[in-house]
Amino acid sequence: MEYILNLLLPFELFNNLFPGVIFIYFLKQYNYFPFNANTEVYESLFIAYFAGLLINRMASLFLEPILKALHFFDLFKISNYPEFLQGRKSDDRIKIPIQINNMYRAYLLIFLLLLFLIMLKITSIKDFYFYKKEITSLLFLIYIFDHSYIKQTCFIKKRLKQFENKNVPNDKQDKEIKTS
Repeated sequence: MEYILNLLLPFELFNNLFPGVIFIYFLKQYNYFPFNANTEVYESLFIAYFAGLLINRMASLFLEPILKALHFFDLFKISNYPEFLQGRKSDDRIKIPIQINNMYRAYLLIFLLLLFLIMLKITSIKDFYFYKKEITSLLFLIYIFDHSYIKQTCFIKKRLKQFENKNVPNDKQDKEIKTS
């Protein structure tokens, strides 16, 4: 088991396993988890990893285009792909903000899916009041991760723009960009 966990890269851990674990945790809380509770640890980790992988792909293929349309495309237009690749080559540290951005997008999709599942349970006003706390919490989390995703995308955009202008940022400029 330890050998398998050591094979997972930090990227895989943060972007696939953790979202899967969080999603399955909430599915269990809302009685939507269709798997046997007595599964082995490695089976649970595999299911969580696969769920996280699906969430990431769905977020990339479906959620990101919707967010681009809703938040005006220029906000999410980081740069054209060749410039993006060049900026990524020039700045090794840009990989971490991109990873964080993908993580925010995955969590946003998780909470949207959970909200959708709760809405499916609501058949009357009485049900709505029963789930009011969960709905409010999920709406808050959706708001937080949506805005975090936007802010991180803007940070990446500014950072890549500096590399397009051949102005390699130093640590002081990094802090200024993050705080603005």
